[in-house]
Amino acid sequence: MLNRFLKFWLSGANDGAVPIITFSPGNKTIIIKSLIFTSSIDEGIKNLDIAVFQNNSYFSVCPMDPGRLKAGLDDNPHTRGDSELALCMPGFWADIDVTGPTHKADNLVPTIEKGREIVLNAFPVEPSVIVKTGGGFHCYWKFKTPLLLNTDEERAEAQQLANSFNTLLFNAFQAEQYHLDNVSDLARIMRLPGSMNRKHGIDSPVIILKESTYAEYDLAMVRNHIPEIIENPVSKSSALSIPYNRPQIEELTAKCDFLDHCYKNQHNLPEPQWHAMISNLLPIRPGGRELCHEFSKDYPGYTHQETDKKILQAMDNSGPITCNVIRERGFDCPRSCRVKSPAGQFSRSMVASSYQQTSSTVSLSSLIDIILKKPDEIYSERFLSQCHELENSSPEESASIMLMLQNLKSCDFEQWQQAYQSLKDRPASCEDESQLTINQLKLPPGYFRKDNGIYLLTKGKTEDKEALVITHEIAPTKILQSLRDNKISVEISYLIGNSRHSVILAREVIASNTITSLAGYGAHVNSTNMSQVSKYLMAMELTNRDLIPISVLIGKLGWFRTEDKEFFLVGDRYIKDGEIKPIAESAKEIIPFELHFPDAETAKVYSGIKASGSLEAWIKMAITLDPYAYLKIAIIAAIVSPILEKLKLPGFVIHYGYPTSVGKSTALFLAGSTFGEPEKVYTSWNSTKINIERISGALNVLSMLLDETKAITVKNKPEFIREIVYQHCLGISRGRAKPNGLQEKQYWTSTMISTGEANVLAMIQDGGGKARVLDLPGMPFKGQSPELADFIDSINAVINENYGHALPEVIAYLMGSPGKMEWVKVRFDEIKTEIRKLLPAGIGTRLAAIISVILVGGEIVNEVLGLDWNLEDVKTAMVEPCLQISTQGTEGQRALESLYEFSIGHRGCLISPSHDAAEVSEEFKPAYISQFGADVGIVHRASLAITYSFAKKLLQERGFEPDAVFKEWKEKGWLDVYKGRNFEKQVNINGGKPWCICLNSKAMKILSHCEYDDCADQLIL
Repeated sequence: MLNRFLKFWLSGANDGAVPIITFSPGNKTIIIKSLIFTSSIDEGIKNLDIAVFQNNSYFSVCPMDPGRLKAGLDDNPHTRGDSELALCMPGFWADIDVTGPTHKADNLVPTIEKGREIVLNAFPVEPSVIVKTGGGFHCYWKFKTPLLLNTDEERAEAQQLANSFNTLLFNAFQAEQYHLDNVSDLARIMRLPGSMNRKHGIDSPVIILKESTYAEYDLAMVRNHIPEIIENPVSKSSALSIPYNRPQIEELTAKCDFLDHCYKNQHNLPEPQWHAMISNLLPIRPGGRELCHEFSKDYPGYTHQETDKKILQAMDNSGPITCNVIRERGFDCPRSCRVKSPAGQFSRSMVASSYQQTSSTVSLSSLIDIILKKPDEIYSERFLSQCHELENSSPEESASIMLMLQNLKSCDFEQWQQAYQSLKDRPASCEDESQLTINQLKLPPGYFRKDNGIYLLTKGKTEDKEALVITHEIAPTKILQSLRDNKISVEISYLIGNSRHSVILAREVIASNTITSLAGYGAHVNSTNMSQVSKYLMAMELTNRDLIPISVLIGKLGWFRTEDKEFFLVGDRYIKDGEIKPIAESAKEIIPFELHFPDAETAKVYSGIKASGSLEAWIKMAITLDPYAYLKIAIIAAIVSPILEKLKLPGFVIHYGYPTSVGKSTALFLAGSTFGEPEKVYTSWNSTKINIERISGALNVLSMLLDETKAITVKNKPEFIREIVYQHCLGISRGRAKPNGLQEKQYWTSTMISTGEANVLAMIQDGGGKARVLDLPGMPFKGQSPELADFIDSINAVINENYGHALPEVIAYLMGSPGKMEWVKVRFDEIKTEIRKLLPAGIGTRLAAIISVILVGGEIVNEVLGLDWNLEDVKTAMVEPCLQISTQGTEGQRALESLYEFSIGHRGCLISPSHDAAEVSEEFKPAYISQFGADVGIVHRASLAITYSFAKKLLQERGFEPDAVFKEWKEKGWLDVYKGRNFEKQVNINGGKPWCICLNSKAMKILSHCEYDDCADQLIL
């Protein structure tokens, strides 16, 4: 019980220590004090004295700093730590006392049930864990990611949040005339599950109630239920108080016109500009939050509480809003400050003042070690940079190094001075921002380089201490702002040996314990040093705001805009003003951008979106496809996919369903060859829903290519296909949880081109589904012959060498031809009007949009690529299946007719005549169903039974999806099924009892072969 609870509550707090305090009966004296380290909970519990579980024992809800806590214990064995030592806040907690012999107060809730009712009414989130304490109960709400407390200000903000939560519950209890204790301090201790409550001669076990869910909650979600944030209650004398050495308002407004504008106009400042201001003031340490209030207090209706709520919301977003975005929000700054954001103005001054307060940022001893032990490294850029840092922070120590170098026999001091001066003369910002080196960045105060690693110098009681942060150089070298949601990612670069490695991570990863994911890329980050590495990287980013370049980060292909320019991104190329350019040239744009996909599967598909060979060779091959309507449809559907967004049309599915494999894969590869390498840009149907959603989101407006539904291995195959089809056409992924909140939803608008052994409409049973899917029955190639096989081989040979040109060429033509996109819209409407006349109303009308966009796409392809394809056969190939879909019944009805037709056509010997055999026609007399001399079923006027295996095979051969058909039959009550079986029942057939699909009189009535509700001629099975 205790193991599970502590592992759950303390997950994510890998560097902490939890005091376990045991009191004598009556809570008068401490008899045992223990420590459990969060990195070894099992071992810590195992080492607890048995008396811990037999007495009043408590634990600290917030893990403490182990070193400082141990030092406090050495000084005062009776201390339990204080809020200053808290490393993180795992969640919310509450202590509810209940009326009983262990409490003297008479204004407590009468029962646990009443207490829980009040709690849930005030805070409608089920507790993760409920602990019955013997005198009441404790509730815990676990955050998915603990709130890390790396600075005094973060600790104060966490304390403020805990106070607000406690106040929320306190007010709820007070409203019903009940008392609730204030337990909001970060040093709070609570009763330890598994111990005993020994008060007033009553011994009660402290147990976890079975109602505990062990659920984890996103902080942003639970925060929404807290109506207000109370003012920070911490006094100036408290250990949590913030030193008042923040920049003054006059300094801020003098250096930044935007902040000056915000301060002077705070009474009527637009909300978007206020948010931009907050994002730039909040990172200032110390005092950022106070500055936010100073710049907001003149706004009408300002309250400290409401502003704090908005500040907390701003804390959920990463990074200061840039000057470019601020211009978009209505403030055109006249200055040219050479910074990316207003916050960049103050990193320099803060760093300068911090250097004055710190004796050294580079260890003198580490440089002496290099001179004495590794003299060949004194010309290295690393050593030169460290000397420069030492000169800035401690000129006296720098002079000592210069003297040593002058006296070093192996050093040509004049040559060394030239190299050193060359490094010092470099401009502050790099000419090529993409090649920013780690050594060009300034180290934050207190950090220094030694033995190829990063160290932190801390002040001790008697002497300074050097603490290893990480064994190699590591730094943020690029800031990337998402074009879609403005969230910040960071390029982290690190040196392993002489090799530089880089990886892009979300800034929220770097700022949390999930920074250990860097280990997967080769960086030496683990559970021991993750907190220190996180602090270092965040400090590096702040210190070097004026040096680190900023780019736009794009996580999907297709259309996008920066400033007033429209671009189209397709793999390793982008299109602007009708010109196709390599992606490397994006660095020359006014706002540089780059593409990044975080997951491997999406990156794999993206790697195939490229060009090879020539467009001319591809066009020559495509001209030979004119006789094959299905192949032309596949190519056009892929090329026209990006235009759906411009036409404001939803996505749709084109499916090639046929039992044999002749031509289906070729159609898919031809579609893929329009924008990339055919073998790499398609995805198997045997993928997870999440994977398909991610790839669809990254491809965005490019076609999603899915091969072979028969490869699907999930148990409920029809339901899986139905969900994928619906999700794709809706163009939005499902909302899913992740450890620190909800995953961002993916959006797309594209065609899906699919292949399989049966038509997709076997899985889509309603009109809405039919309007999303264009099912193309039959084979792309008619017949089979050696000549046809050679032709298919020749097609594949061409597209394996020549691909990725057709779609970019068409898009470049449309983007470079003024008014052409408007012509496309007009022409689409004209064709749709014509197609509507060919199809019945309802589903047929909606399918007209799919047919029309393919036909207008065909006209564009002919015009741009000069294919001169006949489009009449394309129209016929699409209209005929739509006519069948719009006029026929459901897939199950068509399958029923097909199965009955087969059964009547394969009637064998008659079964013993029934009592009315003379009164019915020969067709309706009971008979065996025979195939190749074997009896596979029984057909009767009121029922039909056919062996399960044969029925499944027959339906597959006729283009149906058997499981989907059987499911529809069962849902409509057409099947007689044994209990515990999905679709089958045993039937006597010539002495055997095989499992059969048994269609009853309800099914036969659909065929008008049974005139009564309860037919007397049901099979006796």
